[in-house]
Amino acid sequence: MVGFFSCFRRGSSGASNPQAFHFSPPFNDPFALPHISDRLIMPAIESNYRTKSGGNSIEGSASPKVDANDMRRIYVHDDDRVLVKIVHFGHPSSVGIEYDENGNWQFRPLWARRAGPRAWIYFNPEQVKAAIVTCGGLCPGLNDVIRQVVFTLETYGVNHILGIQYGFKGFVDKNYPPIKLSRKLVKTINMEGGSFLGVSRGCPPLKDIVDRLEEWNINMFYVIGGNGSHAGATAIYEQCEKRKMKMVVVGIPKTIDNDIEILDKTFGFDTAVEEAQRAINAAYTEASSAYNGVGIVKLMGRQSGYITMYATIASGQVDIVLIPEVTFTMGGKHGVLEYMKQKIELNGICVVVVAEGAGQWSLHLCTYSDETGNGGV
Repeated sequence: MVGFFSCFRRGSSGASNPQAFHFSPPFNDPFALPHISDRLIMPAIESNYRTKSGGNSIEGSASPKVDANDMRRIYVHDDDRVLVKIVHFGHPSSVGIEYDENGNWQFRPLWARRAGPRAWIYFNPEQVKAAIVTCGGLCPGLNDVIRQVVFTLETYGVNHILGIQYGFKGFVDKNYPPIKLSRKLVKTINMEGGSFLGVSRGCPPLKDIVDRLEEWNINMFYVIGGNGSHAGATAIYEQCEKRKMKMVVVGIPKTIDNDIEILDKTFGFDTAVEEAQRAINAAYTEASSAYNGVGIVKLMGRQSGYITMYATIASGQVDIVLIPEVTFTMGGKHGVLEYMKQKIELNGICVVVVAEGAGQWSLHLCTYSDETGNGGV
């Protein structure tokens, strides 16, 4: 099952805390995700996971009678929820306020499941055969994620972990067989850039991938990738479900754009901002050394401008920022070109930072798309 969280809305009363162990979503909640026990008929077993601050084995979150004081700082209960939207009242004139179908603002709390180790698990670690694959483009922190997945699996007692080379293509290319991963093998890969397993775009026939998963007896599959990779992961899971394979597919979102709403920050974003800031500072140096100099920097951001915005703020040297979320015009009294002219006349320099997807709504010129379906910009 692809996904990491389930979100729930409370009733209109807006109670600040859900009732203990009786937290259930409305039937029509669009964010509700099934529990693993809803899809696979598997008995729950006591987890052998331990943390440095943990104590002895205890009754876990599968039981409604668990006392929070007995959790000994080891596990997280299934009923734990995190409040996603914290604004309790919004004035109609405020930015970012959501309204109902009648145009009235109403407090509708949005809850997300709290992440963390559970006291009851559904796969016997000794019988788990896991596989990890990295797909799409490179992203800072990929090796850290691979390393931590391996470390955590071994902490649970999983000893059979395969690394699929060069994305989904590694399932069909016999020249690149899977790598047996272990703590000893991956303990220093976080010191290196790129992907220890290699990456590729596109997806071979789903049947071939599922055939390999079945042949290798994989029952826990970790896909590290972006939109296209997760679409592929979803399709793979659906095929596995049709074959009645007892397997879970875990999606780990990979994007430097930081544009996943439920996450505080995606891995690789900080590094992308830091490197983007260097490019901006270099453009400022070039522009400030020229007569009426103009520096233009294009940054990553096909559909979101987080990298552009954060790098601009960090630099403090930018006059104009163009991002996909904000419309603009080039000409006219209040256009970009007129503002550039004013900045040059005033300061003798103008630095412009543009997210690659800015203004695409007004062009519609590019029909190219890559192997994963991303359109050209």
